Amino acid sequence: EAGWAVQAHAGSGIVRGSAPPEQAVEERVAWLDRLCDRAVDAGGNLVIERCPAERTPELRIWGRPRGDWPVMRRVQAAFDPRGLMNPGRLFDTMELQSTAPA
Repeated sequence: EAGWAVQAHAGSGIVRGSAPPEQAVEERVAWLDRLCDRAVDAGGNLVIERCPAERTPELRIWGRPRGDWPVMRRVQAAFDPRGLMNPGRLFDTMELQSTAPA
């Protein structure tokens, strides 16, 4: 219906999709939100592997906030205490997005 190309792997549960290039950005964002809701309802999440950098603020590229994010932050801090590797890439983005409306 949406014209997306989708590939799913039944063994791992990983589903990859690609939006049609002519689809409006607002429509893509709405579809991704609905897909993320369905993934979370099924016990999963939705992670956006690639998108233009200028789109990341409006998208939840790391999916919905989960209870394991504080643990992941501590692991990152243990390996990179000065925050030199990919600054602002992972947890700063997650924190910003976790405060955004769903």
